[in-house]
Amino acid sequence: MNNYIRLSYLEIIFILIIYFFSGSIISYLFQNIGDSLHINSYIFSPFSILMNYLFIFLFYKFIVFSSKHEKFIINYSVQRFSLFPIALLLFIGQSIIAEFLTGLIPTEGKYFGNLYHSMENALLGNLTQYPIITFLNICIIAPICEEIFFRGLILKGLLNYKVQPTKAIIISAFIFGGAHIFPWQMLGGIMAGIVLGVVFYKTGSLLTSTILHIINNLTGYVMYIKYKHLNTPDFFLSYDTFILCFGIVLLILFGYLYSRLTKNYIWNPY
Repeated sequence: MNNYIRLSYLEIIFILIIYFFSGSIISYLFQNIGDSLHINSYIFSPFSILMNYLFIFLFYKFIVFSSKHEKFIINYSVQRFSLFPIALLLFIGQSIIAEFLTGLIPTEGKYFGNLYHSMENALLGNLTQYPIITFLNICIIAPICEEIFFRGLILKGLLNYKVQPTKAIIISAFIFGGAHIFPWQMLGGIMAGIVLGVVFYKTGSLLTSTILHIINNLTGYVMYIKYKHLNTPDFFLSYDTFILCFGIVLLILFGYLYSRLTKNYIWNPY
């Protein structure tokens, strides 16, 4: 009997409900703790993030996996890690295109303006006041936890459920993007999720996708530090057409190369 994790669409919906519900409850609890101690609850955010993901995995392990006799295995093997430079260039191409498209979303106006400033205040306000905590959240905790959850649990569960790979990757990417809530992060999340999903599917390991995710978030963190805002950097806007074309070339060229070099790989459920 196969004991690897398999997730139906209904189970995916159930997981996401638990994900958002537990996140809200845990954030609310830490908010109250901060208020009672008269300190900013953001100090507890690393614990809040970790507890949310830990709760999901423990809940699903003991409530669902055990009853289905399934095991949740995290794989960080170095399988096909030699292709990391190609995957990185592919990811950079995607990031450039995503940055260009994100820049087309309005940041002013009654709706978008308020939403954008809320996102900016949340990120930059905490970054200015708590740079180390923000670094831990954005560059370490979030990439690792999100890859385990969105690729290692959701995407893997769909692939093991025999969902067609392209369909499974797109579904998981939209879930990943949607989890970021804000439109500017959502669009980038969907595009990044597709590339990260392809890399995970082609390697069967979370190692490459996790490192790419860390590099992506670290780049964003450095940009926040340098420019003190979330807008597209001026140098990008000055040469937007050229940079966009460069990103498209990277995406097509290294996407094709990565696909060719991994064409014989067969997904093995685990």
